[in-house]
Amino acid sequence: MFRLRNFLVLKNCKFYSTDKKLIDLKTDEKTRISTLSLQKSPVNSLSTPFLAELGNIFDELETSKSTKGLIVTSNIPNIYSAGLDLMEFYQTDEKRLEAFWTTLQNTWLKIYTTSFPTVAVINGHAVAGGCLLAMSCEYRVMAGPNYTIGLNEAKIGINAPFWFIDVMKTLIGDRKTESAVLSGEMFPAEKALSIGLVDKVVQNVPDALNEANTYLQNAISLIPDSRAIMKRDCRRDVVEKFLKGRKEELKFIVGNVLLPQNQERFKVYFESMKKKK
Repeated sequence: MFRLRNFLVLKNCKFYSTDKKLIDLKTDEKTRISTLSLQKSPVNSLSTPFLAELGNIFDELETSKSTKGLIVTSNIPNIYSAGLDLMEFYQTDEKRLEAFWTTLQNTWLKIYTTSFPTVAVINGHAVAGGCLLAMSCEYRVMAGPNYTIGLNEAKIGINAPFWFIDVMKTLIGDRKTESAVLSGEMFPAEKALSIGLVDKVVQNVPDALNEANTYLQNAISLIPDSRAIMKRDCRRDVVEKFLKGRKEELKFIVGNVLLPQNQERFKVYFESMKKKK
């Protein structure tokens, strides 16, 4: 499984915000559109605490009905998210690894099945799990032409989970997904747009936020209950396959990561990273 290599606004609004450190959440009281900004230095890597906090926020938004629409973006310059925190795989044990992977699964499911509309404002590179986060939103706006997005797991020797792949298939189709996943390609903004991996490319973050707000205002104008049911039905196949296979996947991940040869590869990888600093 593992062959580790080196790799890689709103104006005139009243806000209330969380006091969370890893994630900032602000809601426009007038429109009830929320902006969730990832801010876990240095690269918004998805660790267990970070994923748990993200999942808790989605729970709160869902149960409290405090938001009508959500923008997911980043407060880290040039980085949307670099994906899974690889430290979660190294020098770990079965219990800790199970907790990490289960938290990842649970949090993704909450994001993917929200009843309210969601938009990813991709204001930096969206790598692997970061790409999944953006793909799981309903609409994706990329800010600036210099960022990339993709599932690059093949280049670092990690298997992209089947549900990462299934989500990508819903956006760009089977053949393009197979090519992208097996090559580990990271798509520049315009190419991502041309294949349907993102929906819009704009020049800067303010333009991206305006585009996101336009999408959400249109979505909010619809009957929310009916829209939520149709969203659920559109995503049913991916969700049902995930629920059916999640236990088997968890067992495979835990067993594979803890193999001595894979732990040794992580050791070599992290030692090489230290030498580069």
